Amino acid sequence: MQNTDAERVPASPVKLEDASELDKNIKEAGTDEVILIQFTATWCKRCDVLKKEISERLDAPFRWLLVDVDSISELAERFDVTT
Repeated sequence: MQNTDAERVPASPVKLEDASELDKNIKEAGTDEVILIQFTATWCKRCDVLKKEISERLDAPFRWLLVDVDSISELAERFDVTT
C-alpha cells in the first residue's frame, strides 16, 4: 500500500460515537474495502503513538475507525478488548 510521497494520501481516522456507527461503516464498506478498527482510550499514551504511526506509514484507501473503549464499552465487550 505504499505510494511515492507525491502520490501519498494519508489515512485519516473516523472516531465512532456509538456502536451503531460501526455496523453502518461495515455495511457501507462492503467486501471490497479494508477496514481498520483501532480501539483506543483517552488515557492510553501508546494508542496515540500507534495512531501517529498508522497515519504516517499507511496510505489510503482503507476505512480507519477509532473506538474509545471507555465511551463505547459495548464494542469493547463485543470484540473482547480488555484494558
